[in-house]
Amino acid sequence: MNIEIKDKQCVAYAEQTSSKSDYSSEYWDSQRSIDLSNLNSEEDSNSSYDLDNSLPFLEGDSSLVEKEIPLTDEESLLSDEFHQEMNDIMEKNKQEYEKIKKSIQKYEESIKAWSKSALEGIEGVVSKYIKRGIKLNSYCDDNRTTVANLVFEKIQDVLDDVTEVTSGRFIYCSEDLATDIYNINIIQNIAEDVLLKGGKVKRCLFYNDRMSHVTMGFVVNPKEDEGQQATTQLIFDHKTKFDDYLSGGCKEIRSRLEEAARESIVNKNKQIQDELEIKIDNIYSHIKYPQDSIVEVVKITNELEVEPLELKVCTLKIGGSIVRIDIEGEDRNYTDIAGSDGIVLTFYTSLGELEVELYLDEEDENFIGVEVRDQEKLEKLKSCNEEIGQNCLLGGLSVNQAIEQGYFKRPRKLCQSSERVSSSRKKEEGVLEAALEAVKDLEYGDIVNSSSNSCEKVMKKSKVRAPGC
Repeated sequence: MNIEIKDKQCVAYAEQTSSKSDYSSEYWDSQRSIDLSNLNSEEDSNSSYDLDNSLPFLEGDSSLVEKEIPLTDEESLLSDEFHQEMNDIMEKNKQEYEKIKKSIQKYEESIKAWSKSALEGIEGVVSKYIKRGIKLNSYCDDNRTTVANLVFEKIQDVLDDVTEVTSGRFIYCSEDLATDIYNINIIQNIAEDVLLKGGKVKRCLFYNDRMSHVTMGFVVNPKEDEGQQATTQLIFDHKTKFDDYLSGGCKEIRSRLEEAARESIVNKNKQIQDELEIKIDNIYSHIKYPQDSIVEVVKITNELEVEPLELKVCTLKIGGSIVRIDIEGEDRNYTDIAGSDGIVLTFYTSLGELEVELYLDEEDENFIGVEVRDQEKLEKLKSCNEEIGQNCLLGGLSVNQAIEQGYFKRPRKLCQSSERVSSSRKKEEGVLEAALEAVKDLEYGDIVNSSSNSCEKVMKKSKVRAPGC
């Protein structure tokens, strides 16, 4: 189905030297002068265009923390479903394409409709699974292809099919389909959906020969026709380059979460703020805090500043501790932990602070243990039927229920013994007291969630200190 282009240097040359008659004059008049000869080399750094990996949407370390907290069973199934549905729609496109090739008389008319339909099919699948919360940087096949990269590969397949290489040098695009403004608009919409949601794409895919007119060209915007019959037309925005637009959007989104993460640190200092690491992948966020940080979770899950990001899962790494928090409306549901250290949640009650420790069950790693350090205070709270940790859940249970049960189930089944984490539950009193010293003078109203009577902060369980700390 796909046309294999062996000599990419010839293809690049053809893009620069083919006469305008082979393409729409509107397209060529709107584009920048581009040297494409080096775009497909991963190692080459001599391109005249700035293609370094500083662009936030180009692929770098995009694995988030899947090695530490792997995908849940539901998340893995979603990736599999996406891969299958994408293959199904590409197979349907292939069958339709073969039918068109047999009808020479209507080829040009049919191939135009086919290219639009094929791209719209990809767009529909992408939109559907982004809404369902798929991880864009997770692997979705046996070749370790990420969801984001697979999307760009499938777009390239469609563009290859409407492009013919003739005489070994020149490119002919049937009815200018590869540079058709409506097709460009669809591709840009797909790229925007994937990359502004934190997806990472390989440079060689984003700036591929067939994609360069989209990614290095200008943004396509709709324009309302104010005539008697109101219609929407597409025009090139000659002031905005598409890759620059994406880069700016990614940085703005990251800035929102980064600001919230800085504000969430109770024991602030310059070193801690400088060492923050932040990643976003669709509805997932991952924030890595330095050792000994104390974090006010509500500021990174329920604040107005981060609401537009529509994040549903927040993974925090504090020193050697990792905790996953699912955001369910105003509720914060602590569902999983990992790492060499445990997690201590501190709740504010009518009797003062109550510390609740979460740790991996040494006998069955599919469960997380829940233990209150001050049993005497707990009994007093029970006697007055006080609710602990309003708007907070532990494994889907209320804090009171989880404490009473003594454990909750993890959201996935572990099969590999290499993933076992043994948790020593001894603590270094001096380290814990130093951490609590940072918050002892805070007033109740300084950190409490305005929509509740209690809130939680997460800090590292202080049984282990990393070398040099």
